[in-house]
Amino acid sequence: MKKSFFLIAASAAALLCSCSKEQEEKTLSVEEPFSIYAGFATTKTTTSDGTKVSWVKDDAINVFHVETGTTNYVNDGKFTIADVSTGRFTGTLASELEDGKSYDWYLLYPYKDNEFYDSPDKARMWVGGGSSFTETARAGNLYPLYGKVKNMKAGSQVNAAMSQLATVFKIKITNDSEVSLALSSVTFAVSSYRDLNGQYDIDFTGDAPTYKLYWGDGKVNMNISDVTVAPGNSTYVYISTIPFTVAAGSTMSMSVNGCTKTNTVKTAKKYEAGKVYNLSYSYRNGATLTGTALSKEAGMTQTLENSSVYAWVGTLSAGKLGIRITDTDGTSYVNAGTSLSEGEVVSVTTQTASSEITIPSEDTYRVVLDTEYKTLAIYNSANEFNKPFTATWHPNNNSSLAAITTEVTNLWLRGGTAGWAKYGKDLKLTQSLADPQVLVYKGDPIKNGDGRTSFSIISKYVYDGNGDGSEEEYNVNNAYQFAPASSVKDYTQDLNLGEWMPMSGGTDIQRGNYFNCNKGTNFITFDLRNMKIKFENR
Repeated sequence: MKKSFFLIAASAAALLCSCSKEQEEKTLSVEEPFSIYAGFATTKTTTSDGTKVSWVKDDAINVFHVETGTTNYVNDGKFTIADVSTGRFTGTLASELEDGKSYDWYLLYPYKDNEFYDSPDKARMWVGGGSSFTETARAGNLYPLYGKVKNMKAGSQVNAAMSQLATVFKIKITNDSEVSLALSSVTFAVSSYRDLNGQYDIDFTGDAPTYKLYWGDGKVNMNISDVTVAPGNSTYVYISTIPFTVAAGSTMSMSVNGCTKTNTVKTAKKYEAGKVYNLSYSYRNGATLTGTALSKEAGMTQTLENSSVYAWVGTLSAGKLGIRITDTDGTSYVNAGTSLSEGEVVSVTTQTASSEITIPSEDTYRVVLDTEYKTLAIYNSANEFNKPFTATWHPNNNSSLAAITTEVTNLWLRGGTAGWAKYGKDLKLTQSLADPQVLVYKGDPIKNGDGRTSFSIISKYVYDGNGDGSEEEYNVNNAYQFAPASSVKDYTQDLNLGEWMPMSGGTDIQRGNYFNCNKGTNFITFDLRNMKIKFENR
């Protein structure tokens, strides 16, 4: 007996044409290599666009053959890629082919050398899982492939194609939080479907593959350690499962870093192998306002100065207001009772059922939730808590000059750290949503010169202080300053990074007193309401 040498060429006509010079029928001894060409009817794996993937170096497949009409499958073992451009694999057949007989051929990727890969009617393999790759081709257990061609005479050219055994979901995750999202986990689940991924005994000898569960999990869990998403940006992850049909009334849920969102399926849908389905997830690890007092749900902002505090400012109508929290423990709701007096800071609890308070009338409100100390406050537009810090002062501390009143929403760096610049350095502060009298600096380290610094409420101004039409220019050195809380003149205060420190404001000794800002400070919180300051290196 002799073994016929022929080609299993898969996929497009272009591939067949590129291999035409090798497609002559030949006869070889059983010891000589046997070539198989495998291409793609669908994707080999999934990439950023879900297509356009080719074989790569060291790829290998399992090959089986059987005489047509029989089930005595022969395991031909490992065939290794020899030419990635044409998809040519080489190996040695385990038994000879007889002239005049017809054979069925089965290919399986990725290659496995174990007893469970012994035949194409019961190949035990893992299907499904997740990956955070976005551009690099990825194959293997998560995205297995099969190929088959039947009733081919020994010595005939065989046209076959590799197809997916897995269904692929391309998930767009958008970070709608105010801080960067360090992606750590993604979970995908369908209610009442316990075997989305796992080990299956797969039979791909029939018209369509069948999957018999050996061990499975109803959730696809993916752990990620190297993906960070900036606020407002998005990333993509890929999850694969076995093909399945989700029934109407079932739920599909997705968790990102433990925050779960669930949708109820209205119409049954079939998710097929070899197709890429797009899903999206908007991540907000924080608090969301709900209820009839709003025209639509509104996300509360995680404050820059304190990640445990969330705030929102906007118009509320007369109606009900609820607060939903999403975090690593799942979804919960704030319970502050049914009524909350305006301006009152109350202790709150969380619960699984929604809870709402009554908003009495339409107004502009500031809503502040502290998740660490578990407090909630709501302030209307007339409340003093909604008003910025205001300073009334005399230039050069000269009470004979008319007073100036300044609403403080920004500060200018003054002193050695500003190079003793006449007009100082604009800090471009952010006003906290939780309290308009809290200002935050986040930027480059403010270390320069001898480190001495204070903070002025103006840069420069022209002012007719005498009321006689003689305007004079004033600058940071003549204005109201924030400096250390000390009664000692010409005092320099060393810093305790990360700790609240008292400060004072005025135009007297404050203009000669300084903080010794010499430790690489790049984050400063000014609490003007309580006259304290915190220097940090974040």
